[in-house]
Amino acid sequence: MERQHGWFADVPPTEWPGYESDASDESYDEAYTEGITAFFDLSLTINRPTLWVDVGGGASDRASLYMEEQYAPWLRFRVVDPYQRSPKHNADVQRETEANGGADIVSSMSVVNILESEALIRHHLELLHRILKPGGHAIFKVWDGRRPASNRRNYHSPSVRHMTVFQRNQTAAFFAPFVQEVFGNAEVRDEVCILAQKRPHMG
Repeated sequence: MERQHGWFADVPPTEWPGYESDASDESYDEAYTEGITAFFDLSLTINRPTLWVDVGGGASDRASLYMEEQYAPWLRFRVVDPYQRSPKHNADVQRETEANGGADIVSSMSVVNILESEALIRHHLELLHRILKPGGHAIFKVWDGRRPASNRRNYHSPSVRHMTVFQRNQTAAFFAPFVQEVFGNAEVRDEVCILAQKRPHMG
C-alpha cells in the first residue's frame, strides 16, 4: 500500500482488515458493501452549492455520478478512502475541501461497523468531524448483519469475520454514543442511520 498523507497520514494499517485494492477495483464495493444503494433512501434538499465528502467509500465512482445527477447543479460529491484510493486522489480531494472551508456534508457508509476496536471507531469519527465545516452535517449508515426484517428487534448475530472483513453486526443505536461523544449530538433515524451536526463556531 502506498503511504498516505494529509487526512490519512496516521491511519493504522489494520483499519481496513485484510483488504486492499487499487482504485480501479470495484468488485469489493459490489460484493461486501451497500455501495450506491446506501444513498437511495436519503431524502435531502440541496439547493445551494454543496460539497459532500464520503469517507471510506471504496474504489467505485458510481455513487458520485448518481448523487451529482440527483442534485444537479448544486452538488459536488467526492469519495476518499485510505485503502482503495491513491494518495494523490485523496490529497486532491483534501485540497478542494480545505479551499471550501470544509465539507458541507460528510458521510460514512458501512465503515464503523467493520472497525474492530473502539479506538478505530473514534479515530474514524474524529476524522469526519475534522473534515466537516462548522454547522455541516454528517450521515452515518451501518450494515447490521442483514437481520431478518420480520424479527429485527429480537434477532442478533455476534460479531463475525466474513472472508477477511470484520463485521460487528450491530444496529445504529450501538454506534450512536460514539457519534455523540465526538460530535456532541447524534440522532438515530432508524436501525441503520445516524445523523449529526458539527457545532457552529460561536462568536
